[in-house]
Amino acid sequence: MTHPPGSNAGVPPAAPLLSVDRLTVRFGGLVAVSHVDFDVPRGAIVSLIGPNGAGKTTVFNCISGLERPTSGTVRFRGRRLERPLTAGTVGRVLAIGLVTALLGGLVAVDVDRLWLAVVKRGMDVGEGFTVRQVAARLDAYFRAELAVDRLAGKWRVVSADGRDVLAIVPDLADAVALRNQLQAAVTARRAGPGTVPDVTDTEQPAAFDPRIGGLTVQPEVLERLAAGKRRIRLLGLAGLLGGAILGVSGAVAVWRRGRR
Repeated sequence: MTHPPGSNAGVPPAAPLLSVDRLTVRFGGLVAVSHVDFDVPRGAIVSLIGPNGAGKTTVFNCISGLERPTSGTVRFRGRRLERPLTAGTVGRVLAIGLVTALLGGLVAVDVDRLWLAVVKRGMDVGEGFTVRQVAARLDAYFRAELAVDRLAGKWRVVSADGRDVLAIVPDLADAVALRNQLQAAVTARRAGPGTVPDVTDTEQPAAFDPRIGGLTVQPEVLERLAAGKRRIRLLGLAGLLGGAILGVSGAVAVWRRGRR
């Protein structure tokens, strides 16, 4: 058994949270993974790295139960994981994914802005509060649509929550035309560069974006992940990553051609 570096000599190591021992996976005559072993201790983050086709995804599939290894074992908290993929497993995975999506949505939504979009803006301009209007305001908020409100005898172009006032004009027709122009610009920006000419994208210097396996990772994301390592160790959590985010990991397992 191979353990990640950093353990003290002469001190019995604690039981790992996840242990992979001599894992081998064959697809017909193709050996995808051959006698792979590694441990993930509590409070550690381990990265599996290697070129395309090294077998990283196959190892993750065996750990998650999507693939059954030809030989070898996977143990979690000392218990051998050998159950095949069942309907119950799929149901639990879907349930976890749904809960994660809901929590992620709640985190992504600014509750204050949602309140302003659905309730407060309508109260400010004297609009009614019906189910249809609430649904329309919710839809406009999540679509990042601009609105035209009448306030103090003038017309203003505002964000869906009314917090950002983009323009104030005396005529409704001018406000609607301006709103349509601004909405087109917002939609084009959200769709990405190339939808309409945007000289600001070419004139500004490109930010440093480290690329990991074709995936762009912003430096601030790496900084947040790295800053969480100490908290992970204190809580006794563990992580297994497939990729080369070495600034986050405390140990690395390298594969080539299905072997470590």
